[in-house]
Amino acid sequence: MTFGVKGDIFPFMITNILDRRTHVHLWRSVDAVAEATWHDNAPVGTQHHDNADFDKRDASNETMAYRSGISVAEAVIWAQQFPDEVTLYLYDKGSWPAGSDSF
Repeated sequence: MTFGVKGDIFPFMITNILDRRTHVHLWRSVDAVAEATWHDNAPVGTQHHDNADFDKRDASNETMAYRSGISVAEAVIWAQQFPDEVTLYLYDKGSWPAGSDSF
């Protein structure tokens, strides 16, 4: 673990975690969605993300990714690998339909 000049632990980060699991004690196998924080579908009146780095988007121009059947710990590690800040959504396994745009 290295610390940057401003005390940053990671060069990228999970900006927010929204736990939408019904069974919050089931952690071994969940659905996880990582969405670029600048693209969050936040309700009106919530704080907007102002640190967007549009140059870090990959060539596919995707704003979200989905994994199923991973642990909560694996979801956190996976979401930290994205080149920009993300919001990590957690769902009960099988409850988030792939291809859905509803977070």
